[in-house]
Amino acid sequence: MPLSWDDDTGQSNIDFLFGLAVFLMAFLYVFTFIPGLFVPYQASAVDLSSVAYKTGAILVEDPGWYIYTVDGVEMGDPAWEDQPIYRLARIGLADDKLTPNVLSLDKVRALDDMSNYDLIRDKIGLSGTLTYNFSLGLVMNDTMTGRRVELLNITPAIKGDSVEYMERNVMVDTGRQLFVDCYSPAMPNAALHVRLNEMPADGRNVTVRVFNASGPGTIKSVLWQIDPVLDTPVPLIYRNQFTVRKNGLEVPVLPAAFGPGDVVEVVVYGEEISDLGMEYLWIVSDTSVFPVTEISYYNDPAFPLRKVCYPGVFKVEVWANEGI
Repeated sequence: MPLSWDDDTGQSNIDFLFGLAVFLMAFLYVFTFIPGLFVPYQASAVDLSSVAYKTGAILVEDPGWYIYTVDGVEMGDPAWEDQPIYRLARIGLADDKLTPNVLSLDKVRALDDMSNYDLIRDKIGLSGTLTYNFSLGLVMNDTMTGRRVELLNITPAIKGDSVEYMERNVMVDTGRQLFVDCYSPAMPNAALHVRLNEMPADGRNVTVRVFNASGPGTIKSVLWQIDPVLDTPVPLIYRNQFTVRKNGLEVPVLPAAFGPGDVVEVVVYGEEISDLGMEYLWIVSDTSVFPVTEISYYNDPAFPLRKVCYPGVFKVEVWANEGI
């Protein structure tokens, strides 16, 4: 049978080229798509934002922990800031688990004083299977003085290219103070008598906050004694054993004058209280502005011991370690 030139069952050049183009496009699509399927399983693809959030949440919501042993039994306590570094299990800045976002000033200062960057990274959970670099910062707004105070600044010299950032609004617990309201005391006195013998021997400073005075007064001197009947009060040395702040600022020399609108804080250093065995304090003024009654620093029904907290902003930055 002779060959017909009208036979259209063969493949033309145009059909071949079209099919080849479709094949190449499909191949390229598959080639670029398949590697993306394995990205979630690659170590370097961990979401840094979640790491930054977790780090910040742990630091501001957890008080931390240190480990010690008693008779071979492992014990623990959240007051890590008072313990040797080798006992440190994890770092946390909260006062306790019941008050998240309220940071202990003692814990913040202990962290700021730590110089071992790698140790800090390990104790805040950033040196596990994956290792991250970080920076931490805390700025407190001292509402009494109107100043912004930098309390924490830990950062390496060089940051990575991709940095995740988070911040939390917190309160900074600067310590407990005995609040003494001096407004129109029934029997004003020139000396404020404070009893210390009921407070725990924890080495912390004693702070007496005097406010709302009904007239002009001064902080002339501060004296101490062990027995109020047998002992003569002994004066403390200003700035060596105690200090005085007026409206949040330290007074350079005594006497420190104050009036009805002022807040005066008398701070007696905890180590001096322990070393001398102080059980009573006398805060002396030139005029009668204090209540005449004896006040218990630790547990007085009329004059409470309160936390003094100021607002602040806690900041965390996290980025991948160069070794990842």
